[in-house]
Amino acid sequence: MARSVDDILRDARATFETAQLGLDDLDSADGPRRFAGARNVAVFGRSVTFVIQNLNGKVAGFEDWYGPIQERMKGDPVMGYFLELRNRILKQGSLPTTTRVIVAELDAGDTRPWGRPPRGAISRFIGDEYGGSGWMVELSDGSTIPYYVKLPSDKVRVEQFFAEIPVKFEEAVSERPLEELAKEYLAKMAEILSSCEKEFGPKSKTAPASQRSPYLKRIK
Repeated sequence: MARSVDDILRDARATFETAQLGLDDLDSADGPRRFAGARNVAVFGRSVTFVIQNLNGKVAGFEDWYGPIQERMKGDPVMGYFLELRNRILKQGSLPTTTRVIVAELDAGDTRPWGRPPRGAISRFIGDEYGGSGWMVELSDGSTIPYYVKLPSDKVRVEQFFAEIPVKFEEAVSERPLEELAKEYLAKMAEILSSCEKEFGPKSKTAPASQRSPYLKRIK
């Protein structure tokens, strides 16, 4: 069954909201959840524009509207990086990152920042491969699993960065934490989606051109 314009706009919004959940997960203390969040931002963030392109041929003026936006995305290194990252995740399954731990004030013998230890706790850790911190817990069979906690940011800060960045994107991407880049990326995607909804959604919801973001300004 052919999708209507409303169906496509609704699917684009749902796709963006999935990416937004990924951004929310980046603030989680749970390491694997943070890692999954970064993947979802990259994969579902860019998928928003792929869904939007289904409007081509269904609404008048789509190419006039989308063409300038497409050119701006091509010229934006953050947008370009996330496109390549999305392709890498989908084709190779990898998301290369590095972790940096910044200790402002922490007594090695003070366990209070970790909170009450869970049953079976045998040690503490800071900044694992996922950027998480917490307790290592020994199970009854002798195996160990991580129990993640969120350490006070005024004492310890764990930052994660993308690694193996193509040279053409290094200046815009390197040494910027995952969260910072993800927020910028999704903010730009949100502007594109909002512009699309105003342009091709119910006309009663169309905002005056003067209210549109400069990022989405038409190029004549």
